[in-house]
Amino acid sequence: GELGSGVAGPGVQSTKPLLVAASAAQVKGALCALPGHCDDGDECSEDACNPSTGTCSHLPAKDGLPCAGSSGKVCAAGQCKTPFAADVAVGWGFSCLRRPNGAVLCAGSNSAGQIGGDLTQYKNYNTFQPVSGFASGAVALAANDSQACAVRNDGKVLCWGSNQSGALGGAVPIGSAQLKPVEVAGASGKVGVTMGVDHACAWSAAGAVHCWGRNDMGQLGSGQAQTTEPSYQANAVAVPGLTGVTGMAAGETHTCARTASNALWCWGMDNGLLGL
Repeated sequence: GELGSGVAGPGVQSTKPLLVAASAAQVKGALCALPGHCDDGDECSEDACNPSTGTCSHLPAKDGLPCAGSSGKVCAAGQCKTPFAADVAVGWGFSCLRRPNGAVLCAGSNSAGQIGGDLTQYKNYNTFQPVSGFASGAVALAANDSQACAVRNDGKVLCWGSNQSGALGGAVPIGSAQLKPVEVAGASGKVGVTMGVDHACAWSAAGAVHCWGRNDMGQLGSGQAQTTEPSYQANAVAVPGLTGVTGMAAGETHTCARTASNALWCWGMDNGLLGL
């Protein structure tokens, strides 16, 4: 038994090397430490090695995991694919999505033009329809109630749907339905947008914020509520004293913004909504 091969008996000898039985499992397990031993080259599989046997297993990676070296693609059912939607936004009876290439499509009720494709008003569209002027290039998307807005890669904000209280900005008549996107006056150089029921806000890469629409509760953050008619701002107005904004959310009559330092600022109707 001096050879440790597991073969014992009087006169047993070997003229060539034998694997020591006690080390066999260790040798197999050591394979797991070898660089790339279980790498199957598939970026959408999770490679694992059994330390007892050195054998490999390959399970599908978690859905939504970014594919290595594949810009914009993610893992889905074990395969690297381009996602159908990079962003989604929903309003009252309609939904919109932004494709990875910046195309915007909407589906559902078009009662106020919220589908945005210059389509028949008061009709329901059960499949996603392209929004006029957004075959590509959108970098952000928001929707609420019966209107939607998108930020283009040139920093301009365009909105469509119901303009009940100036939520679309620009020269759109109050109370009208806008069937295709119109540019918001005064909102340029933006990277993100959020929408309340009758107002909206957008922010720039530098964190400056402009808002437009209904302002009877101070939801635009301009420092002054408009309690008499007209109670809205058709053009975007700056929110003074607010910098470094990286994200925003709007409710029915209030708005909140998060800054790069993780500070949270809110304005508009309180009623406990502002956390003050």
